[in-house]
This record gives sequence, structure tokens and C-alpha cells, in this order.
Amino acid sequence: PAEFLGASELLGLDLFLADLAAAVGSPQAVRAVANAVARNPVHYLIPCHRVIRKSGELGGYAGGLDRKRAMLGVELARWAQEPAA
Repeated sequence: PAEFLGASELLGLDLFLADLAAAVGSPQAVRAVANAVARNPVHYLIPCHRVIRKSGELGGYAGGLDRKRAMLGVELARWAQEPAA
């Protein structure tokens, strides 16, 4: 299920593992990028929770999927309350 694909587009969260791998010059290194993102020691300062699969599925998160889902939900709720520019 693409549970956060629409939300990620609304929030401008277009961080996909494949895109990150391509950005560092190694488009085939998706698994290595996923491992690096998983080892991020400052989860909220460097928002690795915003990295989702191209399919829109959440994928993994070192803090657990419940926490990832909650953090994205809080961000989406804050976005929804902001007045339109």
C-alpha cells in the first residue's frame, strides 16, 4: 500500500532510497544507502524518517515503523494546519 506517497508529495518529502543513491553517484547502491540511512544517529535532526520507498510504503526505520508513522503523521497534521501561502 502507498500509505504515505500522497502525504510525502504534499510535504515535499520526495526522499526515496533510489534517488539518494543516484544523488551520490551510485544508482545501483540502494541497499548501501538504506543501510547508511538506518545507521543515522540523530534521527530527527537529519530526517531519515522521511525516506520512503518509491512505492509509497514506509520501508524500515531504526526507531520502528510505529514511530516513523507517528512522526510523519505529526508533520502532516502540522502542514494541514498551516495557512495556504
